[in-house]
Amino acid sequence: MDSMDSNQVWTLADPPKGVKPVGCKWVYKCKLGADGEVTAFKARLVAKGYTQRPGVDFEETYSPVAMAKSIRILLAIAVWSIYGLKQASRSWNTHFDEVIRGYDSIKNDYDPCIYKKISGSSIAYLVIYVDDILLIGNDAKILGDIKACCPLSSP
Repeated sequence: MDSMDSNQVWTLADPPKGVKPVGCKWVYKCKLGADGEVTAFKARLVAKGYTQRPGVDFEETYSPVAMAKSIRILLAIAVWSIYGLKQASRSWNTHFDEVIRGYDSIKNDYDPCIYKKISGSSIAYLVIYVDDILLIGNDAKILGDIKACCPLSSP
């Protein structure tokens, strides 16, 4: 409490005459680890909202909360824009292929998810697995160059 007071988290004010402030209560909880030992103690100060009266205490509080319908609509739009096309993964792979081939990488004839880049005695392999890329090579410089020159994002 002293810390909150010194950081000026709130400003104390006297209630208007004839008004009783909404009460509050401390709620304590022990956080347990996987082994059942106490790892942390948590405390919250909560308002006793059940003491509020309609038309008296409700007008001066405001908590902006979006309607569930609005959130669902926005999520549907976001999902559609990412995965709306059944060809989304093909589109991403085509974009990736163009970028990687632009840096003199060769696509494997037998496995289209493997690319090879040879530079002198250095060699690097890029292996695509769903939404991850495994980068393997014998020279840290060529691996760093590939990582630096290929900042990919979804098309």
